Amino acid sequence: MLAVQFVGVPCAFLFGWLGSRIGTKRAILVGLLIYVGISIYGYFVRTAVQFVTLGMMVALVQGGTQALSRSVFARMSSASSVSSEARTSAMADSISDFEASSTCSPRATGPPARPGCTRRPAGPRGWRS
Repeated sequence: MLAVQFVGVPCAFLFGWLGSRIGTKRAILVGLLIYVGISIYGYFVRTAVQFVTLGMMVALVQGGTQALSRSVFARMSSASSVSSEARTSAMADSISDFEASSTCSPRATGPPARPGCTRRPAGPRGWRS
């Protein structure tokens, strides 16, 4: 997890630079296209090394697209007639909702049946671990 953070932070700066070069919205779209490729790669992950590689690839895109998205949201809301305090409150609410969902979702779904359980379909007999 710590390695993912070390990869993500410099890439956030890279996406900031990319946003200044090609525009913020286009940089977000580039990030989304990279996410499509990562999702396709994730479908084929079978080993631990591939899983770590997948995490690093997500880290390359996550920090940058998240920062750029928040920037676009702040710019869009500043153009409206909503007060600065209401915008700040809305931004804080959306950030805290995201953080709460990433914390609470694993707790809500519960742990796997046993450590190492992959839950892949096994055919007519149901699920195999």
